Amino acid sequence: MAPIAPQATHQALGEDLQWSWHTGSETADALQVPIATLFDGPSYAVHRVSGRETPHSARFRRRCHTLMVFDRGSFVDGERRIAGLQPAPSGPLDQGIDVVPADQDFHGLAGPGSNVECILISVGERPCAAIDDSNGSRPALHPAVNLGGGLLLPLADKLRELCRDDARYLDRLHLEALIDLLVLEIRQVQHDVAHRPGRCAGGLSARARRITRDFLAQNLDQKIDLETLAAQVGLSRFHFTRAFKTSFGMPPYRYLLNLRIRKAADLLRSSQMPVTTIALEVGFSCPSEFARAFRQVMNCTPRDFRLVNR
Repeated sequence: MAPIAPQATHQALGEDLQWSWHTGSETADALQVPIATLFDGPSYAVHRVSGRETPHSARFRRRCHTLMVFDRGSFVDGERRIAGLQPAPSGPLDQGIDVVPADQDFHGLAGPGSNVECILISVGERPCAAIDDSNGSRPALHPAVNLGGGLLLPLADKLRELCRDDARYLDRLHLEALIDLLVLEIRQVQHDVAHRPGRCAGGLSARARRITRDFLAQNLDQKIDLETLAAQVGLSRFHFTRAFKTSFGMPPYRYLLNLRIRKAADLLRSSQMPVTTIALEVGFSCPSEFARAFRQVMNCTPRDFRLVNR
């Protein structure tokens, strides 16, 4: 296959995209984050954004749909907001796909301890017209954080694999076909969720979310089962699980794991506590269980994290 000339890095992702990254306060100087063009065609454009471990913020609002697929091991100590969705808390970024529809706001904050590498897909006019069919036969894309289900995760893994290759040798036909499937699957998953019988459309109430967050934060060092958590807001385990995922964008066990790892990361940075003590402090039964979970989320061991962040 003949090589394809790569586009220049550090360029805008389109005239309608304002990609503003800053260190510290909103008034701080803009930080140049590497942005590389992997593919630019009539239907899709694919870019790689490398925030890595530098604290930063990002904002954009575009005229086209934008899909965000984060590299395996990507983690944020901060939050992401898309349109009016509940902010996504700190945690791994590779558990699903972020969907930012056209003319909707994205805002992300990444603090110390984050590691952000992202494949950003811009959906052109032709696919947009197919997605946003005005007669209602084709449901439009809706804002989503960590969207999973169906074939989304395997398709995202295949996309990561393709985009690891040198852009000069990227198989354009394969990439476009893969993104076509990804867009169709996102649309189908969102349609299925919206029309699932008996779904909990509104998720947890504001009061229930507050009670749940407070209970988890105050009991990180305890064993917390689903029955106990659901009882705090007066729901059955089944209904609580569905409502929780609607509100927080992930299952309860994943949210709790992220809280524990975030607390552990704070203690590793700011205290002299032994790793074993920290493991027990955040609810792990032994250091080996803690080390496995920490590596799964942060892509490094607790001791390595402490060495880098002291």
